[in-house]
Order: sequence, then structure tokens, then C-alpha cells
Amino acid sequence: MKRGYLYTVIFMAIVSIVLTAILAISNAAMLPTIKDNVWKAEQLALLDAFGVVSDDPEAYFDAHVKEKDFGTVKGYMLEDGDTKAYALPIEGPGLWGSISGYLALSEDLKTILGITFTDQNETPGLGGRIDEPQFRDQFRGLNFEPLRYSEELSAITGATQTSSSVLRMINQFYETILPTLEVN
Repeated sequence: MKRGYLYTVIFMAIVSIVLTAILAISNAAMLPTIKDNVWKAEQLALLDAFGVVSDDPEAYFDAHVKEKDFGTVKGYMLEDGDTKAYALPIEGPGLWGSISGYLALSEDLKTILGITFTDQNETPGLGGRIDEPQFRDQFRGLNFEPLRYSEELSAITGATQTSSSVLRMINQFYETILPTLEVN
């Protein structure tokens, strides 16, 4: 028995509707878990920018890191005993898309404690290496001033444009955002 094209179209439409409904229900059910995992990843990124290593990062974050309004930008403040530091959002264009993350600064805003990237779409193995500790850690302890690549600060081989984009982001932050921050 041969069935017509109408049967095939109706069958495909029903299957598509059923599968789409299953995906939509699954997505709705998993949304709280997804949001929780995104927040945990952001907490880890902030702690990494501050240079904090903890056995229980979530508890440490809850106890020592608070959201803070700096006037022109919202960021985070770390208070742990005598240690006080700030992590501020940083973003800019990369080679293939935008790059965003956090720049952690000392209490006097004169020393870079670290930088971390929470979102980037650079080429894996090339520009995507900005996420690797080897690249990010070279910024730790630098005086926060306009930066350029030198013997102590090097670009990623094969990813000059992405590396330059990171420096432009930091330098633009220094020139435009830093003077407007309300720390107190």
C-alpha cells in the first residue's frame, strides 16, 4: 500500500512537534541548573583573578567577596582580613568576537592582581590560549599603567591580534574607566 506525500508531511510535522516539545521541556527543567553552573564558573573566574585558591571556593566566595557599585561600573570587592581588592568587568573586541572577563586590582588600584576571561570566541589553540594560566599569570603583579608587550609581557605566538586586543582592553580600561571609579 502506497501512501502519498501528504502522509509523509503530516508524519514529519508530528514528529518535529513532539521532539521540539521534549527539547523545550528538558531545557525548561534544566534552566536552574544551567544558571547555577554559570554562576559557579563566574565565582571561580573571580577568585582566579584575585589569585585566591580555596578548598571550598563557593563558601570562600560567599564569605569574602561582595558585589560593589563603583559608580560607572559594577564589580566585586574581596575582603579577607587585611586584604582588600577589586575585580572589575573588562570587555572589548577580539579577532572573531567580543572578549569579556574581570581585571582584579589591588586596593590602591595600582597593581594588577590578575585577569580572567569569562567569554571569548577566539580560535582554539591560538587566540583561545588567552584563557591559559601561562598567558594570564604574566599580568599578575604588574603596575597598572598603560601596558605594551616587552620582555616581561609577551604575546601568544600566532595570535598577535588577540593578544593585542587584550592589551587594548586593559589600556582602554586604564584610560577611560579607572579615572571614574568611586572606590569608597
